Amino acid sequence: MVFPRSDSIISREGRTYALRHIVLNNLTLLDIVAVDKSISLTTGEVLRPDILCFNPESRTLVVFEIKRDKLTERQAVTELAGYEQELRNALPFLGDFDVNLVVLSTQWDTLLNHAISNFNTWSGKHCLALKVSADQRPFTLTCHVPDAWQLRGSNGLPQEALQTIDVCLYEDGDGEDEQIPAELITAINIIARSGDRHESHGFVMLWRDHANLGNGQWSLTLCGVDPIAMHTWCSRHGLPFRSSKLTEYLEQHAADTPSQAPSSIYKIAKDSFPVLRGKYRPTFETACAWDDKMSLLRRRASPMYFEFWGVLGDYARDFICHRDVRERYIPYIERHQLDWTHPDVAFPLIGNICGDIPFPDGVVRCSDVFEAGIKLGLHEALARISQESADEERKLAALMRWTLLEATRVVIEMAEIYRTVAEVAEPPPPLSTAKDTRASSAASLCTWVIDHLIGDDNVVHQRCFEIGRWGALFFSDWLDEREQQAFVHANAEALANPLREMLGPLLNSANPFEMEAGRTSALRAFLRQVAITSSAELAVHPSPFNAVQAVDLLSAFRDHGVRGLDEVVPAVLHTVGEMPDMAIDWDGMRESVRKIFESGCKWPTVMLSQNGVWGVGEVDLQLRKLLIPIGDPDVEVYFVDDKAVASFSVKMTWPELRKKFTVSSDDRLKAS
Repeated sequence: MVFPRSDSIISREGRTYALRHIVLNNLTLLDIVAVDKSISLTTGEVLRPDILCFNPESRTLVVFEIKRDKLTERQAVTELAGYEQELRNALPFLGDFDVNLVVLSTQWDTLLNHAISNFNTWSGKHCLALKVSADQRPFTLTCHVPDAWQLRGSNGLPQEALQTIDVCLYEDGDGEDEQIPAELITAINIIARSGDRHESHGFVMLWRDHANLGNGQWSLTLCGVDPIAMHTWCSRHGLPFRSSKLTEYLEQHAADTPSQAPSSIYKIAKDSFPVLRGKYRPTFETACAWDDKMSLLRRRASPMYFEFWGVLGDYARDFICHRDVRERYIPYIERHQLDWTHPDVAFPLIGNICGDIPFPDGVVRCSDVFEAGIKLGLHEALARISQESADEERKLAALMRWTLLEATRVVIEMAEIYRTVAEVAEPPPPLSTAKDTRASSAASLCTWVIDHLIGDDNVVHQRCFEIGRWGALFFSDWLDEREQQAFVHANAEALANPLREMLGPLLNSANPFEMEAGRTSALRAFLRQVAITSSAELAVHPSPFNAVQAVDLLSAFRDHGVRGLDEVVPAVLHTVGEMPDMAIDWDGMRESVRKIFESGCKWPTVMLSQNGVWGVGEVDLQLRKLLIPIGDPDVEVYFVDDKAVASFSVKMTWPELRKKFTVSSDDRLKAS
């Protein structure tokens, strides 16, 4: 399984990869080429690295730069860049992998730390930092991992940070190609390689337009990461940070200007135009966020092919190559020899990148099964409608492709729960793509959810799933308002009656007005929306919800009610065994905890979810009133074990925490 990587993890991985896997491996069997001698090829120029070595086995160069005092630290980056350029003059087409940099210094100030961190994380360089302890003889050297990353508190990419632009490929006549034309694959490859060359981050989706005026034409949607939108999201939802002239300007700019695709996306797209113009007239159209783009395309287009670049490309390749992804998480990758270019893989991958995952922590709550019911129910309902006639099949073909992709994401996570918990004995049945069996396979899957994933002991969860399933055409935002209203007016009472029967007795026994307001905020918002504002109004017999109009009740339940049930109804009781072995970067985890503590939160925590996802964050605000703040983040930390059977928070020392995980990163390295 591969989990979303935060930007801080990406930074640390870049630093440790350069240190452990590249530079250190090339420091053996070195031939000394020059010691404090000029390597310039041009008369009159002097470029003197402290030590230049060559590794004849790996055929790589190693440049040692020794900084003897703080005054010379500022020169290090300039000198290294100059030496590297001269090496490329002597050895044309020398790659980044062929040049290793080693900086030795007694003091590591802010500028040098940031420079080396940028080298390793974002610039494709491989630089080993060594700290010299010169207080006594003999001198000692220790590896130094530059601490130059500001923890911002993001986990995955927020939707507003993914901004898109379309390249519509107009051609004379109707698009008759059933298969993807070869020139489009070439263009997509050009786009991805250009994205890597420009050190951009994003992906491209090829789709085919099935709308009445689309005539089957091909189009490309390029999606890039808007860094200003990322900053804005982190400012609102992430960890506190010190304000500066830069952040003040960015916040003002974000307030004045909506999020938009970075300008590099346009340049990347234009690099493919010479190939595209042989057959098409490429035209830029429709700039908007990725979420909005999918809403525009679901009724008219079929996604056909994907490619990723930059950090997202690295993530896509890591995802596909991960053993547990291929064998367990998405086994059809191995079975059908798919990769990230196929929509069946790309959409779960993008969901992981954004942190948009059904049943996100492996726990089955009311809101989770309600959302699953909507996604599976919409696919089931449209499959039945499409069976009515060839005309309906044609009109719904594109939307059915999208509902199948979304239902597949739900099945992936439900299958993971089946493999993890003891109470679910049968795997979920597969979804069919055949026209005659699409609806029946979806119905069988829904039956499995009720009988096995939820079980008869959890009536409220079953009811939430059923309401989402049968009301999917209203609750889903994938249909237009006219279609939603036509459906809900025909079926409102049939949907609302079981909801009324459930809510009346439930909220009489779990009265939110008798609980702390902060713990029942969503449920109180739901009751306010249906004009119930006190315990007396809630106690009306036979049910206070009988007086609420069916459409209003269903809307309020969708907006707030189902999340409100999570506040008073426990999750489905599932127990899990021992977690699988996990390779954990304990130094990186401790560094993140320290940064959270230094940002002002005295309750930093390491969290472990039921599905094995671990991360670093903060103890919930309500629990902070009951828990003692930690004194030293290098000594102790809170551990939150978040499972359906029992969720607890406990303060632990770091050695005690390591015992909670089956195998540490050090143990796994020894085993390998």
